Amino acid sequence: MQLWANEFPPPPPRFAFHPRQQKETRSDEITTARCLSAAICEDVCDKPGEEEEEEEEEEEEEERNASSGSGGLLLLIQRKTPQRDWGTQRCVRRQTADREKRKEDEIKIERRRRNALTVAMVVVVMVVVVVVVVLVVVVVVMAVVVAAVVMVMVVFVVVVVVMAVVVAAVVMGVVVVMVVVMVVVMVVVVMVMAVVVAAVVMVWWW
Repeated sequence: MQLWANEFPPPPPRFAFHPRQQKETRSDEITTARCLSAAICEDVCDKPGEEEEEEEEEEEEEERNASSGSGGLLLLIQRKTPQRDWGTQRCVRRQTADREKRKEDEIKIERRRRNALTVAMVVVVMVVVVVVVVLVVVVVVMAVVVAAVVMVMVVFVVVVVVMAVVVAAVVMGVVVVMVVVMVVVMVVVVMVMAVVVAAVVMVWWW
């Protein structure tokens, strides 16, 4: 009986696995988890097109054919490896496309911002130029007005001076006439007195 026990050891427990079997089971669990994550990513991130739908139909048909046999689950897990995981690839492509689209949107926004800044600067420069031109025109008009006023004042002063000169000339002319008249009157008076004296002397002499 002892010899029989040594020659034929008891079978292993029902749920005990060989280390190699445990490693394969762990690998299958990792692969299954990847498949599930890829399926979730496919549901959340991806919207398959017509070609992808055809590929999915072919994959489902192959899965149904594979699951009909005894090694269907193993074939299904082998087909869901990362190398042939179309859901993960579509998700990555979708994320890459979204990233590129975001970059393009950022470039467009930056370009629009630069264009808006350029337009604002042009508008500001135009407003400054218009304001400067208006100020120059106002200054020129004010200078012309001031020059006109000065010219009017100069003309007025000239007219006043001329009138003063004329008045002075008139006044001086009157004085001269009066002096001349007085001199003539005095000469006449003197001549008359001389004539009277001469007559008196002649009468007295006779």
